[in-house]
Amino acid sequence: MEKPRFFKTMPDYKELVILSEIDENSKTTQKEIAMKCDITPPMVNKYLAILESKGEIEIKGTTTRNTTYHLTPEGKNKLMILNISYSREILTMYKASEKNFEPVWNHLISKRLKKILLFGAGDIGEMALEIMESHGIKITGFIDENSERIGNKIQRFTIKSVNDLNEIDFDAIVITSYRHGVEMANRIISKTEKPVFIFFLENGVTYFKLVERANKREGN
Repeated sequence: MEKPRFFKTMPDYKELVILSEIDENSKTTQKEIAMKCDITPPMVNKYLAILESKGEIEIKGTTTRNTTYHLTPEGKNKLMILNISYSREILTMYKASEKNFEPVWNHLISKRLKKILLFGAGDIGEMALEIMESHGIKITGFIDENSERIGNKIQRFTIKSVNDLNEIDFDAIVITSYRHGVEMANRIISKTEKPVFIFFLENGVTYFKLVERANKREGN
């Protein structure tokens, strides 16, 4: 299970991680569980004692070297319930994000911009990929300026450098950053004649803004 950043402090999330870890590896250690939960081993020991007292795990062994952990039938049921609750909360947040992006794909569709290159391979870029493709927008790739990201993959795409624009087929570039969109636009606009868009927020909803070119502004 991928480790989310925003649920680490929640007791239910920690129980979910601990039960999942035990389910996958009965020989896991408290140190390994602590790393997965981002808490201290003494706190793990406290959680394990609680789970054992509720009859959800069984602890076997006499020393730290031979201790093993096992889910009871009650523990397997609890793990299933926690997984369902976790998935529902993630889905609820995803649907909220999807709704906030609705003006974005509506704009692209209205302008008949079907092949989109995403500039920015971070969290917003990954979210934009999933949401936009689910609404008929074809993503043709990712570009980034961060050398640590270039060459890595997001799903089926290998992240390319901004210098690789000529190798990619696209109708428009969408900059997937709220904080640095304007600066990124200023650096990419001279490298292509295609439209460049940046995200901006208004009352918690994501909108598009077309980046105007300097010669166009001078002609107005």
